[in-house]
Amino acid sequence: MVYLYNNMPQSKVNKERRATQRIFYFMPAKYNVRGSKVSHKAIACQDISGGGLRLLLVEPLAAKKAITVMLYPQDPSKPIIADCIVIWCQQCQYNHFTAGLKFTKLKNKQYFIDFLCEKMIDFSLTKGKKP
Repeated sequence: MVYLYNNMPQSKVNKERRATQRIFYFMPAKYNVRGSKVSHKAIACQDISGGGLRLLLVEPLAAKKAITVMLYPQDPSKPIIADCIVIWCQQCQYNHFTAGLKFTKLKNKQYFIDFLCEKMIDFSLTKGKKP
């Protein structure tokens, strides 16, 4: 299920502070803290934009920490790989954490652009239609 936050009624959404529009899209994800070879499994990527993403995690990440994120939107053998900086991290339900990340480098940029555009088009075509 995909939602464009900027198109939701203002009563349900705080003022948007992002420079790029984001979509709500759950997908599997993993991350490595820069300099470590150990992969950590994120519960999911919760939303994504051209400038960053939000991860649901089982452990907190420190702000300003450099990490590499692998996102798996469809094909497990072809992840989207992005270097990121942790902007914020806070505890949420069930002792999980949610972290806001800013992209610093996309390793397969065209694949990411194609994925993001496809999800935005999917949303636009289904907007207003009942499932």
